[in-house]
Amino acid sequence: MLTFKHNKIEVLRGVIDPVALDAVQRLVRLTLSGYADDPPGFFRSDPQVKLRYPLARMHLTEAIMYALTPKIREIVGAEVLPTYSFPVINFPGAELERHTDRPACEVTCTLTLINEPETIWPIFIEEAPGKVHRLDLNPGDVAAYDGIAYPHWREAQPEGHYNVSVFYHYVLVGGPFEDWHRKELRQHMKLSELYEPKRLSQLFPTPP
Repeated sequence: MLTFKHNKIEVLRGVIDPVALDAVQRLVRLTLSGYADDPPGFFRSDPQVKLRYPLARMHLTEAIMYALTPKIREIVGAEVLPTYSFPVINFPGAELERHTDRPACEVTCTLTLINEPETIWPIFIEEAPGKVHRLDLNPGDVAAYDGIAYPHWREAQPEGHYNVSVFYHYVLVGGPFEDWHRKELRQHMKLSELYEPKRLSQLFPTPP
């Protein structure tokens, strides 16, 4: 069994429970419906993966990232800080080439939200030369791994298959990449309130 503490790879099954997953899927589909009718400028094939379209920094996926932080801390066995989320839709034929991640991604997590149809599009992670792990994720599952050290990839998505995933990235407290947490927050100051939500009494000390 793969664990992050021993292999720096771990699969977390059903991190999002069925009721919450259904709600998240509906909200994501609603967003995509709007993009289909009136595509925003950023909704286009990204430079790294042809046929992968980013959905921008969604408050929904950022909130999930912050909510996941205690669980990621638990499996890593060390304090971690979130850097950013990256939700995407992968169209048929999308292929993630073998690569490693940038310093903001010391701990990379991949959350599957939607597989359509309900088949698996596996992730491959190379723990060591010749030691490759295939990870199969159902909606609600998360794969956590060392995104900087371990090459990872996905083969071309089959014809007729669509996938919506979110990449979550964390850095270790006290590690060489810790400042990426602050760098990301400085670029998106409003999102910092997801990390330390204000109490209602702070927002409304008296009724408006």
